[in-house]
Amino acid sequence: VVIANKKFAELQASEPGEIIGKKYYEIFCNQTSVCEDCPVSETFKTLEPAFSEKENNGAIYEMWSYPIFDMEGKLESVAVYAHDVTEKKKLEKTLIQSEKLATIGLLASGIAHELRNPLNVIETARYYIDEFLAAEDSDISAKLDIIRKSVRRSSKIINNLLEFARHSEHDRERIDIKFLIENTVSLIKKEFDAKNIEFTFVCSENYTTFFSIDTLKQVLLNLIINAIQAMNRGGKLTVEVGPGQQGWVNIRISDTGVGIPKENLPHIFSPFFTTKEVGEGTGLGLYITHMIIQREGGSIKVDSVVDVGTTFTIALPESADSVSQ
Repeated sequence: VVIANKKFAELQASEPGEIIGKKYYEIFCNQTSVCEDCPVSETFKTLEPAFSEKENNGAIYEMWSYPIFDMEGKLESVAVYAHDVTEKKKLEKTLIQSEKLATIGLLASGIAHELRNPLNVIETARYYIDEFLAAEDSDISAKLDIIRKSVRRSSKIINNLLEFARHSEHDRERIDIKFLIENTVSLIKKEFDAKNIEFTFVCSENYTTFFSIDTLKQVLLNLIINAIQAMNRGGKLTVEVGPGQQGWVNIRISDTGVGIPKENLPHIFSPFFTTKEVGEGTGLGLYITHMIIQREGGSIKVDSVVDVGTTFTIALPESADSVSQ
């Protein structure tokens, strides 16, 4: 390096004068020899401009190198221009993912509708067989119950696929958060006793938000059921409602379950990502939860420690009429 501008030096946390005399690959690529696809090396060899894409300290750069000739036409030096394209690459990745999800959504919707009809036929046939034969043969009754449970699970998967594919707006209305949580918990309260789970609900004030009742109930059910499934040996489940930043209300759902490994945390809201055994999860529950919350202008985050527990925090815009009790 014979000359460098201030911006290039800043990338290396140095002053321009401090990097003069050093090898380019030592400074920018942190290598002890010429790195693969080095545009500078390529230009020295071919006397032609060269291009490469490089990573440096977590950022992505498009690198162009240009030959500089002296008055006699001999190669004197190589000029390097680096352009930070990190955000551009992130956007491209997001757009590609969006296109993939749109395609998957159409496919999921088609598959779901196609599967629903034969499942209805199976369930109807099971019902009539149960009515006429099961009473006389307990073995048949047990097998029919397996069919019933399988149909129910398949229907649940179909509903998840349809929700995954659906992008339409739901009817929004003012919701009493405390009432909705109490109503939602009542649907699965028996699971607490069955799994030896101690449940605590904390909500000291009346909070309201504009949301679709059905979709917010689905979000709460998804998170509470996940918490229950994380505590096969029992534990504590706490749902707490309280103030967030000004104009926002937080809903925290905490468990003392197995926790989520640190390496999995960045992926838990991704579609079809699951750590459950085959047949136990679709990998869509948390993705749909995240999608619903974002669609309604809220946010959701997760904190988790393995063998300690997990906390999901939902932040929702609070409606203007929320008042203290």
